[in-house]
Amino acid sequence: MTSFEPAAKKINVDALLQMALDRSTAGRSELARSVADICLKDDSGLNEREVQLIFDILYRLIHGVEMRVRRDLAQRLASREDVPRDLIVTLANDQIDVAYPVLVGSTLLQDEDLIAITQDKAVSHHIAITLREYVSIAVSDALIDTDNVEVIDSLVRNPAAELSEPTMARLVEMSRDKPPLRR
Repeated sequence: MTSFEPAAKKINVDALLQMALDRSTAGRSELARSVADICLKDDSGLNEREVQLIFDILYRLIHGVEMRVRRDLAQRLASREDVPRDLIVTLANDQIDVAYPVLVGSTLLQDEDLIAITQDKAVSHHIAITLREYVSIAVSDALIDTDNVEVIDSLVRNPAAELSEPTMARLVEMSRDKPPLRR
């Protein structure tokens, strides 16, 4: 058995290699889960370069794994600052069950990412964005541009959402035609 010790824990490289050779969705999912477990443990003993390599492996695997694995990974990565942005963006653009924790909680998503999601994804993604700790004026404007009352209502209920004066005037105007926005 080939193994190495990044900390006090042995990693079975042979087992990882066998999983890597399994091209099935289940095999890819098990590999992604195992690689994530190695990397995301507090006591992994991996240096920064090794962690980034693990994230690169996860990025390459993410498209071929089961939704529950992607969902678990998104929950585990949403609050981390050391995750490559492209991995976070990929998860944010997944189905809402996967994307939700990243859309709500990841500070790695930039305004341009969030605006693109408001243009390309469903209402559920938009609502998740409205729940972020901070929503910039640019992102607020993009969400309002969806013209969806449910999205706009959720946005204006978020005290951390920034709204410009012209946007506020626009919302007042919209509320004349859309009673739910009058609140």
